[in-house]
Amino acid sequence: MLSPLNFPTPRKKVRILTGMMKYASKLTLEAHYNSGLVMWSGGVGRGKTWCAEWMVEGLNAQYDPLNPDTFRLKHYEVGRIAKWSGREEKIALRSLYHATIGPMDEGVYRSFPLEAIAEIIVHGLRRMGYQIIFVDEAGRLSLNALDGLVLVSDTAGIMKWPLTIVIIGMDDLPIKIKLNERINSRVHQKVCFEPYKLHETWDLLAALDHYFADLDRKRVEDKEQVALVHELTGGNPRAITSFVGRFIGMRQGHPNIDPMVIIRSAHVQPSREEMRMREDMGFSHRNTPPRKGSKKRETVKGAKDNNEKEAEDEKK
Repeated sequence: MLSPLNFPTPRKKVRILTGMMKYASKLTLEAHYNSGLVMWSGGVGRGKTWCAEWMVEGLNAQYDPLNPDTFRLKHYEVGRIAKWSGREEKIALRSLYHATIGPMDEGVYRSFPLEAIAEIIVHGLRRMGYQIIFVDEAGRLSLNALDGLVLVSDTAGIMKWPLTIVIIGMDDLPIKIKLNERINSRVHQKVCFEPYKLHETWDLLAALDHYFADLDRKRVEDKEQVALVHELTGGNPRAITSFVGRFIGMRQGHPNIDPMVIIRSAHVQPSREEMRMREDMGFSHRNTPPRKGSKKRETVKGAKDNNEKEAEDEKK
């Protein structure tokens, strides 16, 4: 008996080369031998991580340990290091060490000063040939943690090792960096990632699904379809990728429906499901406050009185 369930067909990972990626890589590599920091910022899903991965894969493939003009790159994503969490600089340095060199000895982490740990990191980066480090989601780091990365960058300069640390974050990262002049003064290049242009959206759609690959770029009706996708997704590569997955499923289930209708349906599907979730949780898009003296308000008031009573009993 055939099961109604089937495993989904895996889709290949697609990355297209855009003008934004070429621009960001050019500015970053030009700033490399100035050392210091480079900052990439932009909204969610603009392709910052894709660009970093593309640079890492492309240049690491050309790395030759016998050629002094080549070097290695590393990309990693940091976890949150909150303000006043304690030892913020050391936590950031241990994260960098773990991502590039390996686990740090606990005794070194606890007993060595920051300057000594920074020197150990630079020695390790030199030994492994790393000269460009991409720190993704850098907005999660506190200013003190970012200051730890500045210490590594400054130490690399003292030790004559060319090192560029690329901090990657959301569009609020530049505002955060400006709060600390020591960090801001070390940023030698800034890159703001922009959404895809229309032809880049078409290129990505064509790479993701054969339906869009078969469209005629000179035909008005086909242009209108891609223009609608571009408008609905805002040229955001992550939104485009998610959209294509929904579009493929809907088109297979309704092959005879107008593609423009399927495009709009695939776009609004998450919003429709979110509305259902809100309604299922007892909310509605037409929320009304409870009536004065209602049973719900009495229940809340009773719970508050009980909590206050328990607090008084604990004090006694």
